Amino acid sequence: MSDRNPNRDLPADQVVHLFAKNLPELVENLGADREWLWFVSDGKPSEDVRTTLKELGFCFTPAAHPLPDGRTAHWYHSCGGAVFRRRRAHTEQVERKPARKYKAAKNPAPRSRVAESSNINSDALAQLEQLAAILPT
Repeated sequence: MSDRNPNRDLPADQVVHLFAKNLPELVENLGADREWLWFVSDGKPSEDVRTTLKELGFCFTPAAHPLPDGRTAHWYHSCGGAVFRRRRAHTEQVERKPARKYKAAKNPAPRSRVAESSNINSDALAQLEQLAAILPT
């Protein structure tokens, strides 16, 4: 038996219809980004709204998602699409390695190398300009 909410597999138009039926006062808070629907709220929604969102198949993500209209959202509905999650490894299966510490180089590159690398960049830029002049627009 799967504990996955069957409403998570609904297409976007059905999710919007259910949302308008259950939370008509918050329909303007829905946003779309590609095939996913996002619920935008200022702060934490009330317990009733969160429960309804979960029943409709929405999931919470702590990372804010920027929408094309500039708003940010934390509640998403994948509308039947794939959701990729990282699996957390058990601590006994993970071999912890000590953190690496990177130090700045004690001896900077000689000036001649710096000058040569800047010449290489200007030569590459000149070649790109020549290619751009040759290619049709």
